[in-house]
Amino acid sequence: MEARLARMSPLATEVRAGTLGGGAVLRGALLTARDAAQDELFAPPER
Repeated sequence: MEARLARMSPLATEVRAGTLGGGAVLRGALLTARDAAQDELFAPPER
């Protein structure tokens, strides 16, 4: 992964295994969906 990322980006990036576990992806998806719904519900009305 680190070698592939190095080919795609000019920035040096360290790649390490995370400790969040498999639930991190689901949590991220839920938070993203919540943010989108919140933006949709509370956005100022379009003119």
